[in-house]
Amino acid sequence: MKAKKMARSYEQKADPDRITPVEYSGPQEAFDHFNLELFDGSLPDVFITYQRKAHSHGYFSADRFSGRSGEAHHHELALNPDAFIGQTDKQILQTLVHEQHHVWQHAVGKPAPRGYHNKEWAAKMKANGLQPSSTGMVGGKETGQHMLDYVIPGGPFEQSYERLAATGWKLNLESAHRPGPKGAGPNTGKSKFSCEADCGQNAWGKPSLDTVCVPCLIAKLEAAGIDIAVLNGTRMRCADAAAAVADTVVPQLASYELTAADTSYETNIAAEPAKPKRGRPKGSKNKPSYDQEQPTRRKRGRPKGSKNKRALETSPTKNSQSYERSATG
Repeated sequence: MKAKKMARSYEQKADPDRITPVEYSGPQEAFDHFNLELFDGSLPDVFITYQRKAHSHGYFSADRFSGRSGEAHHHELALNPDAFIGQTDKQILQTLVHEQHHVWQHAVGKPAPRGYHNKEWAAKMKANGLQPSSTGMVGGKETGQHMLDYVIPGGPFEQSYERLAATGWKLNLESAHRPGPKGAGPNTGKSKFSCEADCGQNAWGKPSLDTVCVPCLIAKLEAAGIDIAVLNGTRMRCADAAAAVADTVVPQLASYELTAADTSYETNIAAEPAKPKRGRPKGSKNKPSYDQEQPTRRKRGRPKGSKNKRALETSPTKNSQSYERSATG
């Protein structure tokens, strides 16, 4: 009875004059199709949305929506239209089915906490013709926090997709390309780069950008027994991610650097009075006595005609000559 109900939902057609029901009916039809063929109709109904979430092709979030009149909660399955650019319908539906396995595990199995891809999820993926892989290539780990996958040739998913595509199913929209700044040269527009190994990694940049797929490169280096530490300090990061890191990490580093500088500065201040003494040459004993004689001679105020004038006038000269020799000696 439940399977028949799902079939009737799948056969529903959207109003061809309205873009929203037309576009959103595509993912819904695909969800219902794979639910019947890969999950025996066991998946609960979900709210399918388009969400532009950075560094994500899609996600599943349980109980994300609730009825405004107190109805039961509803799950969300989101697809990122930015990731549609440069991908085939088959690759997009590969993401959809990946997330459907999370729906299945939430409803039927035992999901791991914090979004971890565990062995139960991986086993169901392989049974349905999708091989989990941390690198998106052969040999990657099957479980982990962030997982890619690739299609097993001739498996249930590939066969099921071919039957869906034979009905004329297709997606119509994707995110629009964002042009480069006005007045810029021809090579400043953003172009999409996709991994030739079809691992799902994409990059955007100038057409002249020379880049590589790091996960695939790491997998090849590890397979060849090469130390991947050579990649440290050479990997390129998204500017948005770098700015987010700078907001949290850089202020802490700056605070630490200022603390170290302040400590060093205070230490230098404490040692500052000793610098003039160390700088005087050996035997320079006349400078303090010369400085002290000046105020004493001025305070006595000798009267005019004093017979001691000649002797007093020669005293500074002798001291001055002695001081100059000390400075140059």
